[in-house]
Amino acid sequence: MAIKKIFTVNSHRIGLQLGLLHSHPSYLNDKNKNNVIEREADYFASCLLMPKEKFERQVLRRHFDATLIQELAKKFNVSFSACALRFTEVGNHPIMVVYSENGSVKWRKCSANFPFYSILGWPNVPINTVVGEYFRGLNHSSLFRTEEVWAIDWFDKVPSWNTNRKFFEHCIPYKNSALSVIWEK
Repeated sequence: MAIKKIFTVNSHRIGLQLGLLHSHPSYLNDKNKNNVIEREADYFASCLLMPKEKFERQVLRRHFDATLIQELAKKFNVSFSACALRFTEVGNHPIMVVYSENGSVKWRKCSANFPFYSILGWPNVPINTVVGEYFRGLNHSSLFRTEEVWAIDWFDKVPSWNTNRKFFEHCIPYKNSALSVIWEK
């Protein structure tokens, strides 16, 4: 069985080199979220390109902010979104990654120890957030930088004792979509 898998990988690589097969990028969109094969391929690629031990060594004792994801993405030669998703799995700080299109949240992924899961107004993006302002055409000066937000701005079912919890949101818009990374101080 191992020989068959190696042959398949090698034949795929050779087919790409000879121009017999065409490569395709992985898309983080609604169409692929339920495609098990695509998700497994993305996970395999993330493990291959950002091995857990190497990734963990890079984040060890470092304070989290969006520039850390940017630095890691550059170091491992991957996209910001791929690096952010890998960080949810093996990073040293709890984060949530949210992908939205046309004002609707398409998916979210968070670290196991992130304090909230339910997004306010699901499937619509919460209006009092950076991504919410982007889709409403407001405050474009805050895009591509980090803004402070409150737990009650982003999350549903926030207990009264947590309404003053501060988080940060880093939003990266592209045409009719946006990726937000959210983390607590």
